[in-house]
Amino acid sequence: MESSEKVLAKLSLTATVDYIPAALLFVRTIVAKEGFSEKQLLHIETITEEACMNVIEHAFEPGEEGTFDLIIIRQAGRIVIAIEDKGLPFDHTELDSGEQAGLGLRLMRGLADEVKFYSMGRKGKRVELVKYLPREDPATLMTDADLNLLENKEQLSDETISFRMMTPADATGLTRCVYRTYGYSYGSDYIYNPSEVREMLASGVIESFLTVNQKDDVVGHLALMYHKPGAMVGESGQAVVDNRFRGRKLFEQMKVQLLDYARNKGLYGIYSEATTAHPYSQKGNITLGAIETGFMLAYAPESLSIKTIEAKSAELRLAGLFYYLKINEEPVRTIYLPEKHKPMLNVIIQKIGLNRIIGISENSGSLPENALIHSKIRPEWGHALINISEYGNDFLSVMKTLLREIKNQKISSIFIDLPLSNPLTPHYYSALETFGFSFSCFVPEYGEGDVIRLQYLNNCITVAEKISVAGDFGKELLAYVIADLKN
Repeated sequence: MESSEKVLAKLSLTATVDYIPAALLFVRTIVAKEGFSEKQLLHIETITEEACMNVIEHAFEPGEEGTFDLIIIRQAGRIVIAIEDKGLPFDHTELDSGEQAGLGLRLMRGLADEVKFYSMGRKGKRVELVKYLPREDPATLMTDADLNLLENKEQLSDETISFRMMTPADATGLTRCVYRTYGYSYGSDYIYNPSEVREMLASGVIESFLTVNQKDDVVGHLALMYHKPGAMVGESGQAVVDNRFRGRKLFEQMKVQLLDYARNKGLYGIYSEATTAHPYSQKGNITLGAIETGFMLAYAPESLSIKTIEAKSAELRLAGLFYYLKINEEPVRTIYLPEKHKPMLNVIIQKIGLNRIIGISENSGSLPENALIHSKIRPEWGHALINISEYGNDFLSVMKTLLREIKNQKISSIFIDLPLSNPLTPHYYSALETFGFSFSCFVPEYGEGDVIRLQYLNNCITVAEKISVAGDFGKELLAYVIADLKN
């Protein structure tokens, strides 16, 4: 669940089909004010009905009079329909057992922009159906000057430039810069929607750094993104440099600006994800002192079109290289490492200079009945990310059915984050290896502490020879990740 959000309405219902029409009218009345077309409203009603029916038919024992909550949430650039119940524990078996259940889930996945599942332990379970707000076509924002630049991309400029922080008033200028440079091929779709950029800036989940020319037009951009407002670690990304300003090291200069700002703000560190299609962005990270912490193999399609939301290559996928740069002292933390990976993880921890105590894993006694699990699938990227907040007695059975359900959706790469602050993580890491997972990366200070990320490749191709790595330690780490994948 996102930290920066506004609950627009909440309705509690008895779990009976009699109230479905009223629930759908309730949802339509609220979300219609957000500018959705009639077709989009029908899609929202359909996915809401499917999710409610799933609760009514599967969440409670026969004869049990259960209830569930229907919550409508406004987040930056999106509407979320959340359905919560305290019925039978989180079990994906019900979702893909039987033809009708399978059709219902596929319908939700097909009509929603994102579908998320949460297991909340004693608080029950939650499904979130995400629908992006209507977005302008960025081509309509282009000026005559922009169109002229599109026709003369190779023309370099010697204009005087300056650097500054981004304001909400710059959102349209950023979208125009991205469109001039990448057309529809840039991987982050929010950046094509000025209103969503403005909302994210206002909520505190991003802070951005710009390069502007003498006319104050945006010609470069680099964002500092947070998983929640007030987080002590940010992720550097969304780097864009206008084609006319190539060769002037704008990215490196914006990165210095970003790091100075983060250091003065007191952040512990900065993440970066670098493409492995070429070494240029990697060299910039290494120059600044960032340390490679792992690879997310088959992370993204070889080519992704934002306009069509589809990969041009269904099989060959690109890897992402993960970096961490420590900029201020973080708290001392005790972490529990899987025995198999202790040597490599210790090397990474020492290279970064983290304040860590390596604990001895022990059985911590009784577990809660239900694990706390959050899963998010991004169909357009072809990957899923599962985050484990707390283990429970049902953890392995839930993971087995969740893995099956995600694989059935033809998702190419599946990642799981396990909390290294939990002494049971080494045990469950070994258990997940028997499901086919292998080591991906170490992620420091992710949320409330460190995590170890595992990966599962679902009948997709990653070619090690096509992964370009700039640093010597990165090459050593890639060989380690590939070897563990093959074992």
